[in-house]
Amino acid sequence: MTAYHAFNCVALAFGPYALLWYLINEDNILSLVIWSGLFYAVTQIIVILLLATFLTEPEVDNDFVVLHELGRTLISVVNIGAIYMALITKQARITARHLRILGVGFGWATANCLLSVAGPLIYSAGSNEFNWENPMKASKFCSDCGVPFVCNLLCFFVSKQENTIF
Repeated sequence: MTAYHAFNCVALAFGPYALLWYLINEDNILSLVIWSGLFYAVTQIIVILLLATFLTEPEVDNDFVVLHELGRTLISVVNIGAIYMALITKQARITARHLRILGVGFGWATANCLLSVAGPLIYSAGSNEFNWENPMKASKFCSDCGVPFVCNLLCFFVSKQENTIF
C-alpha cells in the first residue's frame, strides 16, 4: 500500500510537468530548460544568502513585522530579475520566440519542484503509514507549476514595452 501511495503522490506532483514536457518538446528547447533550471538554483542560493544576511526572525512567532515582510518581499524580487536574465540570455535568443516563455517557465518550475519537493515527498510518501500531508504537498506543487509562467509573461510584456533586445 505504501508503494501505491508513493506512486500516486509522485504522479500527482510530477504528472503536469511530464505532460507539459510532452507538449512543448522541441529540438533546441532542452538546453533552454536546463539553463533556466540552473538560473533557478543559483538564484535561490542568492536569495537564501540575502535572507540570512539581512533579515532576522521576529522575536515573537506570531508577530507581524511590516519591515521584516517588506524586506522579504524586496529580496524576493531577485527571482523576477533572474527570470528576466534567463529570458534575455543567448541561449534563450536562439530558441524560437514562441517557445522562450514556455522553456524558461518550464525549467524554472521543474527546478523548483525537483529541488524543493522530490526528496522529501518521495521519502515521506514511501514510509510505513499513510499521511494526508503527502497528497496535499503533491497537489500544492502541481498547482505551483503555473506561477513561473505568469512571471515569465510579465517579464516578456514589460520588456516588449521598453523595446529591448527580445
